[in-house]
Amino acid sequence: MSDCAAAERGDPQAAFRLAKRYLFGNGVARDRRLGMAWLRAAASNGHPEARRQVNYIPGRMGQIRPWCRSGGGPLRGPTPPPAEIVKLVNDIAAKHGLDPALVLAVIQAESAFRTDAVSPKDAAGLMQLIPETAERFAVHDIFDPAENIRGGVKYLRWLLSYFQGDVTLALAGYNAGEKAVDRYKGIPPYEETRNYVRIIRQMYGAERHPFDPRIAEPSPAVVRQAADLSKPNKG
Repeated sequence: MSDCAAAERGDPQAAFRLAKRYLFGNGVARDRRLGMAWLRAAASNGHPEARRQVNYIPGRMGQIRPWCRSGGGPLRGPTPPPAEIVKLVNDIAAKHGLDPALVLAVIQAESAFRTDAVSPKDAAGLMQLIPETAERFAVHDIFDPAENIRGGVKYLRWLLSYFQGDVTLALAGYNAGEKAVDRYKGIPPYEETRNYVRIIRQMYGAERHPFDPRIAEPSPAVVRQAADLSKPNKG
């Protein structure tokens, strides 16, 4: 029996597995709201870890009926981007020198194109901006699609400059913060971040992206890496 069918019959372990799958994007488009709904279902059916975690869910999250495609088929395919969101992304990305395909991939992974998405860490909107990032990039209405995309694009542009065009490091920074990437000298060893980067790289294959070096001083990790590569090979 698939996890979908088992969870729909009240199996708490299956519901908890689905919660983690949707929350972290394991093999599916990440969908926090649906993941939270499955977490509530697992908790209500007696799963001890789900019961502990459900206390941290904001009231607006998980208030939908948990569902997925059963019968052994794929749980859920990528959410088709709404035409109005695609137009906004094309316009805003072009003004900031970003590939719209990269921005759309980030939005797919972050919110599945839901303008009202809210995470347990208070990240909100299409590009899941936390309050500090929204303030940093002058976003006043975090749920306004244009403002949210503009703020997320500015942050992504900054990260690409900071990490000298390295798409993988920029994505890891978008998810975990640039300080975490610097601390670990690469993708942090967080399950969510590793899954996040993997999912977006599956949608956006380019390893490098053009960047404006005037926007940010380069990351210390990138500087060290460049210095190591420039050392003569003594072997």
